[in-house]
Amino acid sequence: MKAFMEELYEEAVKRADPFQMIRDRVRYENESVYILDGDGEIHIPLSGINRILFTGAGKASAPMARAMEITFEECETAMEGLVAVKYGHTAETEFIRLKEAGHPIPDEHSVQAAREISSLLETADEKTLVFNLISGGGSSLLARPYPGIAYEQFQEMVRVLLECGADIHELNTLRKHASGMKGGRMAEIAHPAVFVNILLSDVVGDDPQVIASGPGVPDSSSFADVWKVIRKYQIEKELPDRILEHFRRGLEGDVPETPKPGSELFRKVRTVILGNNRASLNAAAECAARRGMQTLILTSRLTGEAREMAKLFAAMAMDPPDRNLVIFAGGETTVTIRGRGRGGRNQELALSYLNEMIRWGEDALGSSPWFLAAGSDGNDGPTDAAGAIIGPEEIRRLSGGPDIQEYLSHNNSYQYLAEQEIVYKTGPTNTNVCDFCFLYIP
Repeated sequence: MKAFMEELYEEAVKRADPFQMIRDRVRYENESVYILDGDGEIHIPLSGINRILFTGAGKASAPMARAMEITFEECETAMEGLVAVKYGHTAETEFIRLKEAGHPIPDEHSVQAAREISSLLETADEKTLVFNLISGGGSSLLARPYPGIAYEQFQEMVRVLLECGADIHELNTLRKHASGMKGGRMAEIAHPAVFVNILLSDVVGDDPQVIASGPGVPDSSSFADVWKVIRKYQIEKELPDRILEHFRRGLEGDVPETPKPGSELFRKVRTVILGNNRASLNAAAECAARRGMQTLILTSRLTGEAREMAKLFAAMAMDPPDRNLVIFAGGETTVTIRGRGRGGRNQELALSYLNEMIRWGEDALGSSPWFLAAGSDGNDGPTDAAGAIIGPEEIRRLSGGPDIQEYLSHNNSYQYLAEQEIVYKTGPTNTNVCDFCFLYIP
């Protein structure tokens, strides 16, 4: 059954293949560009366009860039590009340069990539067409702090937010207001060019404003929202003084807000979402159905503390609605960091699930459940694992094993799962559409 759980994961990832989605939905013919989106087809004539730029950032943006090169291989318009990607998530390209940078904590290469992309966009004019290729991880990979904020201070802000348990919407609200590129400012730099965002969604709800902190779309959040997050998590004393000063000045109106909906800046901006978590869950469910199993897609908007979500899956495993059933869920949980161990939200969720099932003893084994929790990008937290797969044998074998709660108290899920040989490693998948949780009841 472990192989079956892996097959479901692979089918979900395959549906989110960024290279294939670009090839299927973007085409160049007769001096025009056609892009399929949910509302039909976008037509962009190239008459009047004398230059095409390809920019972007994200864990899946390297295959997106390569797919665009192939799509436009017969185009005679002048073209160039620069895309920021996570270390190790690269590809062979011809004229679009790929620059590797830090994720989830931005580094000096993130700052350099942002500066170089900004410089490229500053050369755009009304005869320029920009394709902005954005996927999960773009927020960290394009770290251009607002003038007056040092990159180390921006980096520390991100670290504090990751450790306090802020969700991706809250994290990106602060990122946008401390950045010179996020929250629509990338499109602002390129104005008055024709600007097309091509997005692979890694956020719950698929809001373009949240995907990579919305560098190419208007931002409806404000400095007031920034302060709501700071007060909610009581992190005022932990954030760098210069960051706090910037946020105070923004609240007082002394720092310009991010570009807002309705602005003239976005008159020639179009946005297309290529793929998302729901589409991948559908693909995995179709795979299970072909095997003769019942399927239930619970949600693609799973959020909340990873340990609490583990209780939900353990409860369904203990008292399943039916047999021969696979329950699918996707989204992005959070982890409140209390220790200095290694792990990620999927490993924390999986280990917490195992802890719950062991706590129930033999009663937990009645349905012989199998559970997978894994990141679609193959990279869960600062580890080489995607997540974990846990079956009834692991529950039996580890019932008298090491104290799981001790590992959880230090957020050290990776060490436990690796030592017990139940960590799930896939390597980089070159895509990112949030996380997957699959529960199989034979």
